[in-house]
Amino acid sequence: MVTFRLNTSINTKLPISKNSPTSINPTTPLPRFFLRSSSSSIMGVFNYEAETTSVIPAARLFKAFILDGNNLIPKVAPQAVSSVENVEGNGGPGTIKKITFSEGSPVKYVKERVEEVDHTNFKYSYTVIEGGPVGDKVEKIYNEIKIVAAPDGGSILKITNKYHTKGDHEVPAEHIKGGKEKVEGLFRAYVVPATSTIPPARLFKAFVDRKNFLPKAVPHMVKSVENIEGNGGPGTIFKITYAEGHPYKLAKCKVDAVDHANHTYKYSVIEGDPLRDTLKKISMEIKIAENPGGGSSLNFTCIYEPKDNNSVNAEELQAGKEKTLELFNAVNAYLSERPDAYCT
Repeated sequence: MVTFRLNTSINTKLPISKNSPTSINPTTPLPRFFLRSSSSSIMGVFNYEAETTSVIPAARLFKAFILDGNNLIPKVAPQAVSSVENVEGNGGPGTIKKITFSEGSPVKYVKERVEEVDHTNFKYSYTVIEGGPVGDKVEKIYNEIKIVAAPDGGSILKITNKYHTKGDHEVPAEHIKGGKEKVEGLFRAYVVPATSTIPPARLFKAFVDRKNFLPKAVPHMVKSVENIEGNGGPGTIFKITYAEGHPYKLAKCKVDAVDHANHTYKYSVIEGDPLRDTLKKISMEIKIAENPGGGSSLNFTCIYEPKDNNSVNAEELQAGKEKTLELFNAVNAYLSERPDAYCT
């Protein structure tokens, strides 16, 4: 057995230009992965280890990524995963899960058997038993995820994968690369939860009416919003002109979904300063639900889709979260001070 150790920390610096509107210093990017062997495959058992970092504390990440992974992963990585469901069991050891990948993925699905769920040490292990590379050449793939606290308050995820091959077959390097990209994809997103005393219907009306609402509610951030194509529904293209002094000047966005019944609004930044030279698009989902005690609970889910071999680092995700919270706090304050706005 040979071990390949890979480093996938999302703290790797982004390759940005000197004119890029960000506080991160431009630098030459380091390789995302480091193989300590020149081999690309081995017969028998192929073992590799990886590490990736997150700004989210270990306990919270374990609860979200592992315990609530069936619900969370398709939300934060819809470009990679369509659904996760329990075929047998309730999530504990012995449970069989089916992961269905998104349209366009070379792998349609995999089935996994949960081996261990260690709530105390934030450790989770499972075995891929069907689908994907498992078949004539690969018997099974054992995976272990351990989440430990990082000195900065975030987390370090230590991931171990063991490919068990059949006979003299080898594990092609592309399978390793594909697994690596799926892991990376999960950490190109952030979720910001929030609560408000304002009812869901009123909040949703305000967000949907961003053309008129945002320049009034957050004039220090947004100067104007105008529809270039469409009337505000799905497919509408709108342009945001940012306020003077803001690090961005312009952004062009596309409305992806407007669900009035479930108070869910989705849009994507498809062009402009927020994308710089490193991102294809940024997708945002705003979901508003009624709190049992009154008011609303909100989830802002933001997904970054990098170009080519570019990466998204922890600082960028943290900056995005802070901007989202700043926007929400300003919106909440504006509506709280104007109880008649968006009531009808």
